[in-house]
Amino acid sequence: MKKIIFLIIPLTLSSQVWALPQDITIKEAPELNYEAINIHHSSSYWQDTPKSSSEPRKIKAEQLRYAPELLQRVINIAVQQEHIPLLTKILPIYETSANPSPIIIAYAKGLIAKSTQQYPLAINQFTKVEKLQPNSEKAIFHHIDSLLLDQQIWLASKLVQQHLSTPSLPFRLQLEKIDQYLQSRKEWKYYLRIEFLNDKNINNAPDKAKVGSFSFEKPLADKGLSYQFGNQKTFFMPNGFYTQWQTDFIGKIYRTYHQYNDFYGRITMPFGYANYHHQFTLEPYTGLRIFAEKPYTNHFGITTSWQYQWTNNFRSKIAFNYATERYRQKQYKHLTNYTQNLSLSGTWTINSKWYAGISAEIGKKYATDYPQDRYIKYRANINLGYQNQNIGARLRLAREQKNYKAPFYWGLSGNAKRQDRETQFSASIWSPHIQFMGIMPTLGYNYQRVNSNSLNIPYHKHSITFEIQKIF
Repeated sequence: MKKIIFLIIPLTLSSQVWALPQDITIKEAPELNYEAINIHHSSSYWQDTPKSSSEPRKIKAEQLRYAPELLQRVINIAVQQEHIPLLTKILPIYETSANPSPIIIAYAKGLIAKSTQQYPLAINQFTKVEKLQPNSEKAIFHHIDSLLLDQQIWLASKLVQQHLSTPSLPFRLQLEKIDQYLQSRKEWKYYLRIEFLNDKNINNAPDKAKVGSFSFEKPLADKGLSYQFGNQKTFFMPNGFYTQWQTDFIGKIYRTYHQYNDFYGRITMPFGYANYHHQFTLEPYTGLRIFAEKPYTNHFGITTSWQYQWTNNFRSKIAFNYATERYRQKQYKHLTNYTQNLSLSGTWTINSKWYAGISAEIGKKYATDYPQDRYIKYRANINLGYQNQNIGARLRLAREQKNYKAPFYWGLSGNAKRQDRETQFSASIWSPHIQFMGIMPTLGYNYQRVNSNSLNIPYHKHSITFEIQKIF
């Protein structure tokens, strides 16, 4: 039996259409992420369909083929309201009608492609519309939006500048706001994060003070600062390619025990390619660690990663890192450590308020002269976050196990090898309403426990922290 498709055609035009906000606000996110803009209705000719007060009618889809005036009215309504299911059903009929409009066909195909994240096809169709009908407001905004969603930042900037050069453009203000966002993507970005420390065990002394007649070192308590700052600039190129300059500096400063001061600085020069679904990155870097206020190690490495956007709300990432660690002190200069790490992670945007992440990692450290420093590690992380207009919160839980290649002398008999198991938990809370000059304070709690079959290793500690941070 032949299948008959019925369409419910709302002949009364809806006044609720997508609107571009007067103030376009782009949520701060990792580079190459883009939050889609909404599209303002325009005065394009297909919206001149006269309104009707008729009640909705039930019509067979095939009947539209023999009613050209009704078909034109239906396609006009579907295009104006961006009704994707309706467009999908009637566009094939409209394309084979007597006098189809190439503008409407291209625009409808662009809408359908964009709704299914086929952004290259959408870009191609909206380009056709602009050639056939220059200054078509909705087509221009959909074109720009598709370019940005497909990570074509360079081409989107070029298109916006092209339209801004057009005199007396009625929607110039909206384009200028989009241009401001695009320019912000190219600017230098800086960040600063300071955490106030009150650490009761800065030397990670074991929980057991002594074993038999042997006493271990006692925990040292001190106050200090943990800091992190850096900058980044992205250089966008045609066809989704980009490169970056990125510097990061991380460290701790203690008030009394300066021999535990720690600093690490790194310069990274990533090169990558991105579209909506894929992001490939190659990140060579070099770093220097200073410990106890003296140069400690040099680091050289490279990270390669592939991120895949499965849906608008979920993406996964696989990354591999290879690095060398060379000691600076004279007595250790003959030592060079090598590390390899493979990680797999997933990030979910559950809804407008909740987000979550999970990751698993396997790593290896080898090539040192000391077998007790060689190990294979396994690590898993779970993150859960919440954010609304009034409050934000984040929970993090991590488990890690290290299997060493040799014993560590304490409490291990025969050929037993050292095994460490570490648990980390942190919780933080903040409010967007509590900030000064863009500096937002965060209250946090950290817990860490390390268990081991080597008696001089196990310890635990917890602390309440106060953190301030600013991105500018």
